[in-house]
Amino acid sequence: MRPNFVDDTNWQLIYDNLTRAVYTSRNPDVYIPIPPISLSFSLPYRFLRVAANNQNAKATWRYGGYIDFLTDEISGAEVLRRSLACNKAVIIAVPDYLERYRITVAPPYWFDEISLQVDGYVGSL
Repeated sequence: MRPNFVDDTNWQLIYDNLTRAVYTSRNPDVYIPIPPISLSFSLPYRFLRVAANNQNAKATWRYGGYIDFLTDEISGAEVLRRSLACNKAVIIAVPDYLERYRITVAPPYWFDEISLQVDGYVGSL
């Protein structure tokens, strides 16, 4: 049987949050870029669906940042990095050697906000 990524009932919401850049008090047109967003808990999913959305995105924006997969060990070494698309969900296959892992998502410096949603695949494999 093949995974059914289209059926939303096969996905479990892991993280959903809107993060905005901080604007400086001296110049309201200048903001401090959004720092990487780290999930502090470990994940067991073989597939993740990640959406990095920005409602202020220009039509030319394609890049939505990147996601790092970190080992769930004390060192927390980065073992895998994948690019994300702007305003489009991306399905990422997690290698079998990562039984449990954590993730960090780094939005592009030009994002003034990011609505990040991460889902784990719970359907049949």
